[in-house]
Amino acid sequence: MSSASGTIVIHRGVEPEFIASAFKVRIDGVVAGRIRVGATVEFPVTPGTHQLQLTIAWYASLPLSVDVRPGERHELTAGIGAYLASFFRPKRYLVLTE
Repeated sequence: MSSASGTIVIHRGVEPEFIASAFKVRIDGVVAGRIRVGATVEFPVTPGTHQLQLTIAWYASLPLSVDVRPGERHELTAGIGAYLASFFRPKRYLVLTE
């Protein structure tokens, strides 16, 4: 991408759940890549508003909209939510925060 692009950076901490598995990172509904435990991944994107979501098996995060400016590095953190959410709200078990 050109210097007019921006970058979405996602950090994933170390949690015991899904330790051997990677979360899928969806940007604007398309799988852009995966992130493993303890990793950081970077995705070059065009400037503007992008919809992000994490998924693994039947679990997901709530969609998160981020506005990325030209040349900006937009940093996010991926993780696991409350354990009970995995049973009652599987679409909220994964967490993606700014």
